[in-house]
Amino acid sequence: MLWAFLLFSVLLAVVASDTTTASAIATTNAPKCPGDTGTNCVDDVKDCDKMFADKANCDLAAFEDVAKKCSKTCGICCQNPKYACEDARNAADSCPRVKNACGTTDPQLRQWMADTCPKTCGLCNVGSCKDVLDDCFKMKLICRDFAAQPVLREQCPKTCDFCSSRGAPNPVPNPV
Repeated sequence: MLWAFLLFSVLLAVVASDTTTASAIATTNAPKCPGDTGTNCVDDVKDCDKMFADKANCDLAAFEDVAKKCSKTCGICCQNPKYACEDARNAADSCPRVKNACGTTDPQLRQWMADTCPKTCGLCNVGSCKDVLDDCFKMKLICRDFAAQPVLREQCPKTCDFCSSRGAPNPVPNPV
């Protein structure tokens, strides 16, 4: 693991040496996530703050895969499938207060946290209700569009909040 960090550090130094490119990227890219949704998660790997000390490197194509694992540091939590969903509407205010239970090893409590507080816990892809597509977060704005609902119920039920309280997707209602 140490060799990977050292290799990454060398690559980062080479890319960072071209400050003109890095600065241009940093000044032209607006935040990728609205509000605090870009940093409301946990990095998947250690030392992201060291690897991405120059935030402009988060936007370089060469580091795209690593940046995804450092989504908090790079401000792209809303693009991380583990966090690209919402907590249950009736529990959105209480989920931050019970966040310490997110890492539980109790299977029943973990399932409840996955179904009730998936965004808070980074458990959007856990539980019986899951999105099929990785980029459902991009379609969240059309979740309530009646014409799009049949497809979104199948492809993005978690993101669009089409799941029942037990976690399974709700059936598509018949049009009247």
